[in-house]
Amino acid sequence: MLYGAHSQAGMLDDILDWFSGGDETQETSKADPESETSIMTSAVKSATAAATSATVNAGLGFMPKVVRALGVTEKQSKGGLGAIFMAASTTLAPEDYKLISDTVPNIDSYIAAAPPTNQLVGGAMNLLGGSAKATAAANLVTQFNDLGLGADTIAGFSQQAIDFVKEQSPEASSKLMGVVSEYL
Repeated sequence: MLYGAHSQAGMLDDILDWFSGGDETQETSKADPESETSIMTSAVKSATAAATSATVNAGLGFMPKVVRALGVTEKQSKGGLGAIFMAASTTLAPEDYKLISDTVPNIDSYIAAAPPTNQLVGGAMNLLGGSAKATAAANLVTQFNDLGLGADTIAGFSQQAIDFVKEQSPEASSKLMGVVSEYL
């Protein structure tokens, strides 16, 4: 692990030297455009891998952190977080939800762990002229009850989800906060 970080740092120094003209590899790459493309492609892949690795590593500690913080079971943790992410997916514009889903590794597994929404609740809300957000809020209460959790626990789950997403993307965090703000 330490070696990987050291080699990435060395690669970054080489790239910076190349751009600043402080390294002889710049001369070589001027003569060989394919070499320049290869260096840049390698740098981009390395940076992308590092960012992805950081997100995945952060995601591994997410659910256990929620279990400890809220005193719930793993099933309740995953299902409650899934219900919150499901609410986000049904109320936000696709591009806004994508900001959130890009920050949570395996978000689909959380959503799959959430209890199903109650179609009667959604139908009743639609008949009463309720918005997608109001329907999602009603479904959250039902889903949390199905997990053996009260509606009063939605705030704690919401805050945990917002805090995690905020570590990855403040913009995505503000979108999620808009979905669950009434519980905070």
